[in-house]
Amino acid sequence: MKKILITAAIISLSLLVTACYVTTPKTPPRLPATPITNQADCTGAEGKWEKVGFLQNFTCVLATKDAGNSCTDSSQCEERCLAIADPKDTNKTIGQCQATNQPFGCFAEMENGSPGAALCID
Repeated sequence: MKKILITAAIISLSLLVTACYVTTPKTPPRLPATPITNQADCTGAEGKWEKVGFLQNFTCVLATKDAGNSCTDSSQCEERCLAIADPKDTNKTIGQCQATNQPFGCFAEMENGSPGAALCID
């Protein structure tokens, strides 16, 4: 009987803790849910119709509304939270929200306040 009460108490506490868990919502995206596939729609969305990546395919590059904001994790940005050297102390890394939706290049993404592994996407 005592085992059943202890098990029930543990389950109840687990459910209570889970119910109280609050997450910080991601910044609502300004970027469209589906890719813009033509220059006219891109221009209408205040984007730039550009060739990007190794294959130089045209895509609509859109500015993010949180470009340059400080961040510690990509969940705080429309796109990525990029790791950059702190201008005041180059031995320190800080996070900055990506300026556009352009996915290509070499970068390290901030993850929970620390820079992740550097990678290049092309």
